[in-house]
Amino acid sequence: MLQGESMVLSRFRFSDIELATEKFSEIYCIESLPYGKVYKVEIDASDKKSSLEYEENNSCELPKTRITVAIKRIVSKISGQGKEEFFSEVEMRTSYTHPNIVSLIGFCDEGDEMILVYEHSSNKSLDDYLISVDNMNNLTWTQRLQMCLAVAHGLDHLHTKIHNHQRVKIDDIRSANILIGKNWEPKIAYYGIPAYYLTTQDGNIPISKRVYSDPESNNLRAMKKQPYVFSFGVILFEIFCWRLAYDPIYITENDQGLAAIACHHVHEGTIKSMIDPKLNEVSNEVILTSNRGPNQDSLDTYLKIAYQCLVEPEVTMKVVIKELEIALNFQENLMKSLQISLKDIEVATEKFSEKNWFGSGRCWEAYTGELPRAGANTTMIAKRWNGKFDGQFQAELDILLKRKHMNIIGIVGYCNEMNEKIIVYEYMSKGTLDRHLKDSTLKWMKRLQICIDVASALEFLHGGDVTLKKVVHRNIKSHGILLNDDWDAKISNFELCSLYLLKQGMEHIIHDAYLDPQYNRGFLTEKSDIYSFGVVLFEILCGRLAWVEGCEDKSQSLVPLAKHCYTQGKLDEIVFKDIKEQVVPKSLTTFADIAFQCLHEDDFERPQANKVAIQLKKALEFQVSFHIIQKMSSIYFLK
Repeated sequence: MLQGESMVLSRFRFSDIELATEKFSEIYCIESLPYGKVYKVEIDASDKKSSLEYEENNSCELPKTRITVAIKRIVSKISGQGKEEFFSEVEMRTSYTHPNIVSLIGFCDEGDEMILVYEHSSNKSLDDYLISVDNMNNLTWTQRLQMCLAVAHGLDHLHTKIHNHQRVKIDDIRSANILIGKNWEPKIAYYGIPAYYLTTQDGNIPISKRVYSDPESNNLRAMKKQPYVFSFGVILFEIFCWRLAYDPIYITENDQGLAAIACHHVHEGTIKSMIDPKLNEVSNEVILTSNRGPNQDSLDTYLKIAYQCLVEPEVTMKVVIKELEIALNFQENLMKSLQISLKDIEVATEKFSEKNWFGSGRCWEAYTGELPRAGANTTMIAKRWNGKFDGQFQAELDILLKRKHMNIIGIVGYCNEMNEKIIVYEYMSKGTLDRHLKDSTLKWMKRLQICIDVASALEFLHGGDVTLKKVVHRNIKSHGILLNDDWDAKISNFELCSLYLLKQGMEHIIHDAYLDPQYNRGFLTEKSDIYSFGVVLFEILCGRLAWVEGCEDKSQSLVPLAKHCYTQGKLDEIVFKDIKEQVVPKSLTTFADIAFQCLHEDDFERPQANKVAIQLKKALEFQVSFHIIQKMSSIYFLK
């Protein structure tokens, strides 16, 4: 084993690498380099140690799991690199561990072999998302700024760590070499490709690489001191436009691609015409909810530094980081634009008139009204907080400002003046789910979709991401699930998300039918949300609340009844009578199985939110398939 500054590397057997790559088959090759190739493969790995790891005196079998790695095989005859240089490079790479740089996890040096093994935790790189306008480009401007900052910090770290190693320069920085995780966290897949290796055999640089290189540098060996700054400037414009730098729309206009065209638009004062249209899409229903589009100061700062990366040689990555932080700060100051005056809210709700009352909780009352926003009246919900619960108000506001999801209630604005604390939400016309449990018009398929919506929101909250920690809601119940005109479900009531406020917030609901039994042991986790969601699932199936008037304790609530009927195979007895004839057996079984698992007394046995979502979607698929077959049979019969 070799140990660097903060990383331990494993020595891999060549025979096992050959097996994993099927003798370096081209089907696994993801990058062809002039001095070797990079292969993406899955390998068996022991807990914290690769199963390919060379251990001379250890024959015991360790538990294994599958991981994905990138294997770079260096051809010494082409690279001119010897073993001494190879180990110098290996040791150097252990010194630049960074959350936004792909880590080196091992190597192989058997015989003449020089192989480096990197982590490869993502199936997609940034260019995969940029390649099509139909791909996932739902990132807000704030998320894009955070992504750019993360990459910039990674590049600066690389430069700081390896600037004394003259052999290796930071070249070949492009969107194809930025891996994107499931929560949009970026990692630079830096394999250390020197500039003079970027040409093809005929001396030409492929267009997918050429557009990231400074065209002013005729001799690639004599590129600027920090050529990656130019490359990063191209990436900044790619993220702004959400198109590849070598997209045909640019190449047909200028063979230098996006960089040349962006510079031209900057000179003409028309650069903002190139913005990704998605950034300008703001729903009339949720005018300020998505915080999608950039504010003017943020955009100007971003475009200025992106342009400077392309044209000013003295720009360093530290300067870029500073300017991107300023752009992000401008954007986050949008909080000011979310402020709504108490006077406007009082006019909209007719001074919190009883006729506009929408609902209530322990620490708030909600009212509807017409609020003038962006030149039009927008129907909204104003949640007015009791003065004793300032902490809960702040906890909910913080959650909703930082976490945007189609199945989480959207925030239009807030008010904090004259001892009044109010959060203004998008309007949900059908109100709360608990009002519709007995609605015979709410068919089984629509009920399943509501369940899937809630599961998707929980999956998002529990997953967290590179900048945000996971959130435990702690108060999932049908009363807190809101529905719009299309029966789309969104969860609300995040006032108990703060751990600091949890104890005082939970005291009044110790006997709540939705509450995880594990709370009696003093804690709630994401699995507590799963338990509560399991209760909601059975409410939807049975068409009744978990806790009805007359219940004295939990033993008389829906949960013990549902559990008993499930284990006795008598679930059909408690299914809501108005949907009983609609439910396909396979759909019911799949739904009931996952709902029952959610209610397991042992929280370790409860499924994760993503598994719940998968099973609910399967239940819906069974139902949809049945209706399709039934419809086709009817058509055939009529013929």
